[in-house]
Amino acid sequence: MLAMALVLGTAVAGTANAQANIQGAWETRNGGNVWVISFVEDTFVIYRNGEMFQYGTYTLNPAAWGVTVTSNRPQNLLIEFGFERSYNGFTYNISANELVLSNPLRSHDGYLILGQGGLPLGTYRRGSEPAEAGNPLVGVWRLNYIDNEGEVGTEIYRFFPNGKGVLIGFPQKYKLYDAGLLRVTYELGTTPGTGQVSLWRVDTNTPNWESVVFRVLPFAIDGNILRFEGISAEYRKR
Repeated sequence: MLAMALVLGTAVAGTANAQANIQGAWETRNGGNVWVISFVEDTFVIYRNGEMFQYGTYTLNPAAWGVTVTSNRPQNLLIEFGFERSYNGFTYNISANELVLSNPLRSHDGYLILGQGGLPLGTYRRGSEPAEAGNPLVGVWRLNYIDNEGEVGTEIYRFFPNGKGVLIGFPQKYKLYDAGLLRVTYELGTTPGTGQVSLWRVDTNTPNWESVVFRVLPFAIDGNILRFEGISAEYRKR
């Protein structure tokens, strides 16, 4: 297993309810681009024009991550992302069909995901993630496990159309920067419900920190269960 991070066991009831309400995809159009933010079980993916723009973990309870928010606004969203790990914060308001993001908060390194043509603030409305007809792998697959030290953890694969995806992992006892974030690619096999997934990481020993494949996992799908060759654990579709 990959050792990774994030769960909100300390969230109060109001935060837990908001956590449920924010689940799903939210869409806006800005500057000629279609933006979709999708929240699924402590993870998020941002799409720009159908392509993955950024991904990672999120919380609606910044204190659970050890982050103090000085704003007097009660509803705050924090997202964690990137190879060198940044987090950004926002004030949010949510209703059945609208999510409004405002008041961006920079992380310790000053990086703001809004910059350089990035994620726009404003009103998002209920939408949907990019789909691909006939591709049984596309979607969200989750595994809960106990590691060799007795710690509870979660791994979530999120597969997109066009052979791409991400692997996000986190321990139940989460603290900031513990999440494991990997990009993956996949190929479907000639037999329906089979194929292989390649896991990518940055090789800091190369001159330009190149991305390299470090593991290839053949897979098979049986209904809502995803199995990898050589791994006894089962991922279930959400």
